[in-house]
Amino acid sequence: MLENIDYGVIFMGPDLRARIINKVMRDFWNFPPEFVDSKPSMRELIEFNRDAGVYDLAGETWEDWIETRVERVRQGGFEPIELYRTDGMILRHQCVALQDGGRMLTYFDITEQRNREKETERSRDAAEAALDAFDKKWGRRYERWMILEKHKRGLFNLRRWQAWVS
Repeated sequence: MLENIDYGVIFMGPDLRARIINKVMRDFWNFPPEFVDSKPSMRELIEFNRDAGVYDLAGETWEDWIETRVERVRQGGFEPIELYRTDGMILRHQCVALQDGGRMLTYFDITEQRNREKETERSRDAAEAALDAFDKKWGRRYERWMILEKHKRGLFNLRRWQAWVS
């Protein structure tokens, strides 16, 4: 079943060693089967891609960065956070503490969603800039004219509807 979902999942034991890593998660991080079979620790999972350069340390040292992430999982569940990779992928990551003391970590690829949001913001900004330029040139005179036109259209449609139902 875990192989059929479209987001990454890791089930960890109380010792923070991976018990199950689904295919999507293996693909996100390029984990080979022999690595997954070794039941890696949380730290080993993160260390695996250290040299691949996918982590954005945002000015932190490697040790501080990795320790923050391992400690967050060790503490238990946390609200979703966004992980920005240097390859452009954006993952929404969450941890849930399980009854047996283990953890379930989920990773959703939200790259496309964030890219659409950025494109929408750029389009909105361009439309606002165009409206600002229009307002500077035409001012309130155009605004008043549009209000009148809107009312004219409303009256015309009302008359046409009344003629149709009569």
